Amino acid sequence: WGTDAAAFGIGADETQHVLWRLQDRELADMQPRTVVLLIGTNNFGIGNASGKETFSGIAAVVEQLVSLLPNTQIVVLALLPRKRKGTFKTQMAYTNSHLSTLCTEHLSHRLHFLDCGNVFLDSQSEIIKDLMPDFLHPSAKGAEALFKDCLGPFIRRLG
Repeated sequence: WGTDAAAFGIGADETQHVLWRLQDRELADMQPRTVVLLIGTNNFGIGNASGKETFSGIAAVVEQLVSLLPNTQIVVLALLPRKRKGTFKTQMAYTNSHLSTLCTEHLSHRLHFLDCGNVFLDSQSEIIKDLMPDFLHPSAKGAEALFKDCLGPFIRRLG
């Protein structure tokens, strides 16, 4: 990621936790060039939320970022695949579809949707165990693949 990157993720975070931290000024006095947002999967697994509830939570975080960071490019990542086929499939499809629409139709031209899920899938759409050993969290190799094969090239194109 380079020397200018910072991670603000906390294990077991749900959208409402990120929103609270943003409202509590976690990014005070920061104006990063790019923010990458990957949040929401824990709302299904821990919070037992619906796709609609999860999308609404992510949308609230996105709106807060747009408001707080007027000069920042915001990349909203699609939820990554998790577990075996079918786990939260309907909720995740709903959430990702609505996130794509939100980013495409948003008035801010600084908002981008990016789906990197295929990085973690084999030709049968099964999760590659080396890249996501617990079928939920990317390994170091998975994070490297995510950046090398999807996120890195996208961010470079943003400038």
